[in-house]
Amino acid sequence: MTGALAVVPRPGRPIDEITESVRTHIERGREGLLTTVDAYFAIGRDLLEARTLLPADRDYGAWVKDNFNRSTRWAWNLTAAARDEDAVRGAVGSQLLTGESLNFEKALNAVRKEKLEAKYGYVPGDRPEVNPWKKARLDIRKQLKACPPLASIPESELASHARLVSDVRKWLRKHEQPNGRATT
Repeated sequence: MTGALAVVPRPGRPIDEITESVRTHIERGREGLLTTVDAYFAIGRDLLEARTLLPADRDYGAWVKDNFNRSTRWAWNLTAAARDEDAVRGAVGSQLLTGESLNFEKALNAVRKEKLEAKYGYVPGDRPEVNPWKKARLDIRKQLKACPPLASIPESELASHARLVSDVRKWLRKHEQPNGRATT
């Protein structure tokens, strides 16, 4: 077995000492993560301040790219996090408490989603694409296309069938706006 790391226990080192060592390293790692998170918020606050000095999008984007070799998305995420610092800190803390890997952008997106749900009652990406009026219109049109040709309908049913088709077409015209969307 080549390339495998051979771990040789230190003589006389009890399992309790190893357990405590692992806990210490976990805590040091957590402190490091929290220091990183604090740095992200500090960067975001500084970027917000810089944005007031560079209001043009192009100038701001060039400044971020030239000075930090980062994208404007990176800057936008950090400034958004700084604006909602308490909520994002809560989301980060939740990740740490549940044992999830720390993902700053995931925490920020969770906060954004909560704000959108609170403001609009849904998250735009999660909303069903087809509105019910459009679906109803499409269903009626499918039914109209599936109707047998008028020549094959018995003469006794022709008047009622034609009246139904006419009524449905009137309803469609009445409830459809120039942009193709149905009104309520």
